[in-house]
Amino acid sequence: MKRLFGTLAISGMLMGSVQANPFTDVPSGHWAYNAINHVVQGGVMKGYRGGMFKGKETVSRYEMAIIISRLLNKMKGHEVSSDVRRTMDRLGEEFMDELDLIGARLTALENAFHEHVTDGGDAGSGDGVKISGDIRVRTELWDQDLTATTDASDDLTLIRTRLNLEKSVGDADVHVQLQHSGSFGNRENGVGVAAQGTGLAMDSDDLDIHQVYTTIHWGEDGNTRDLQVGRFGMAYGDETLIGTVGWDNVGRTFDGFRYTSREAGDDFGWDLFYTNLSDDNPGVTMVNPATSGFDNQFMGLNLTWDEVLDGGLNVFYYKRNMDTGAAPGNRLNTLGFNWNRRDEEWNYYLQYAQQSGDVSNAAGANEYDGDMIRATVSYDYDEDKSVALDYHTYSGDNNGADTSTSNWQTLYPTQHGILGLADTLVQAGVGGSGIQDISLHFKWDQDENSSWGLAYHMFTADAVAAGIDDDLGSEIDLTYSYQYSDDVSFDLGYAAYAEGALATDATPGVSPRDTNFLWVTTNVNF
Repeated sequence: MKRLFGTLAISGMLMGSVQANPFTDVPSGHWAYNAINHVVQGGVMKGYRGGMFKGKETVSRYEMAIIISRLLNKMKGHEVSSDVRRTMDRLGEEFMDELDLIGARLTALENAFHEHVTDGGDAGSGDGVKISGDIRVRTELWDQDLTATTDASDDLTLIRTRLNLEKSVGDADVHVQLQHSGSFGNRENGVGVAAQGTGLAMDSDDLDIHQVYTTIHWGEDGNTRDLQVGRFGMAYGDETLIGTVGWDNVGRTFDGFRYTSREAGDDFGWDLFYTNLSDDNPGVTMVNPATSGFDNQFMGLNLTWDEVLDGGLNVFYYKRNMDTGAAPGNRLNTLGFNWNRRDEEWNYYLQYAQQSGDVSNAAGANEYDGDMIRATVSYDYDEDKSVALDYHTYSGDNNGADTSTSNWQTLYPTQHGILGLADTLVQAGVGGSGIQDISLHFKWDQDENSSWGLAYHMFTADAVAAGIDDDLGSEIDLTYSYQYSDDVSFDLGYAAYAEGALATDATPGVSPRDTNFLWVTTNVNF
C-alpha cells in the first residue's frame, strides 16, 4: 500500500479547502499542506486523536476502503472530470471486497480504527465528550557573548500540558483546551526571551483556559459556512504574519470571532475575523498579542483561490488598532498576498505585504510605510531528500527626519525558525535597520521515524547609515526529529549565530554577540 500522503492526490480533486490546518505534525510549508486541508474539510480523513495526522503511517486496505467509500459519497450529485471518474472506478474495482464487507458495518468499522479515517472511537471519551491532550517537556541551553569578558547563559526546562475537551451539539462543536505551563532553571543577564526578566530564576506554575470556542456549522451539501466564536488560535500561510507560536510554553490565542465560507466544488473561499486583544502580562510581548495593558483590536479578511497560475493564492488585509496612553490612534494596515505551487519535485512559495496607517492621531504624526517579501524554491530528490533556497526581507528606516516609518512592523508571527532558530534577530531588524536573510536548507528523511535538517543563514541590514557595514551576521542550524511511537516523539536542535560587522561599526568597542543555542523537546500525546 502507498503511504497516506499518496492518497491525497485523488482526494484533493473532490474537496474544498480551508485556511488553517488542524494537525500539529503538518507544518504550513509541507508540500501536502493544502491537500490535507482539502480532505479534512471534506470529511474524508479525520486524523489521530490528539491533533496528529501521522502522514508516514501505512494505510490498511480496510482504511483505504473507507476513504474510497467517503469519496464515492462525495461524488454523488456532483459533476467530476472523466479522469477522476475512471480513477475512482478503478479504485472501486480494486477494493470491491472490502467495500462489500464494510456495507452496513461502516460506522462500526470507523469507530474501531483509531487512525486517519476514524473519529477516535469511544476511547478517551466520557458522556459524549472526546478527551485528548499532550505533554511537552523542552530543555533549552543558551550562551551569548555580551562583552569581551562577560557571557550570559540560560538553562531552562519548560513543561507544558494541554487537555482538550470536545463535544458536538447539533450543528455546533464545542472545544475547550486547558493548559498548564511551568518552567524552572536560571536566566542570567536577560538572554533569550529577555522580556521575561533579567537575572530571573524561572519557576512559574500557571493553569488557564488556553482555548475555548464554539464552531457553528450552517453549510449543507458539502458547503462550508462556519462561525467560530470564543478564544482560539489562528495561523495563516507560513505564520510569518499570524501564528500560534506552537513551540512556546504558552502559545498565542485571540478572543473574538471568525467566519469561514466556501461553496462545494468551488475553487474560491474566504474568511474574516475580528478579535479584541487584551494583554494580561504586558512584559511578555513575544507570546501575547498586545503590547500594553490596553485593549486593542485586530481584524482581517482572507480571500483564497485554489487555481491561480497552477497554484493556491491567498490575498489578505489585516488591520490593528492600538490606543495606548503614549500613542492613541495608532492604526496599522497590512495588505498583501501569498502564493504556493507544487510542480512534481519543485515547490514554490511567494509572499508580499505592504503596510500603511498612522502611528498616532497627533498632528504631523508619522505614517507607516514598511513592506516585506519572502520567496522560496525547493526541490525534492531521491524520494527522501530536499534542498531549498529562501530569500526573506523586512524593510528598515534609516531616515528619522521624514514623516514616514518605513521599517516593518511585526504583527503576531511564530518567530522561532523565521530568521534562524536562535531567535537572535527578529523581523523588525536591529534598531530599525530592517533585515534581509538569504538561507540554504537541506532536509533528509532518514527513515519513517527519523529526519534531519540543516540550514545556513546570511543576514544583512536593509537600511543603514553611511559608513556602517550592513553585515548583521550568519547562523547555522542543525535539527533532528525522531518518532519513537505513535504518541511519543523527540526533537533536538542546535543553532550557532556569529554576529557581523554592523554592531561593531555602529558602536565602536562593542564585542560581537555570538550565540549558541541548544534544545531538546519530548512530546507525548494521549
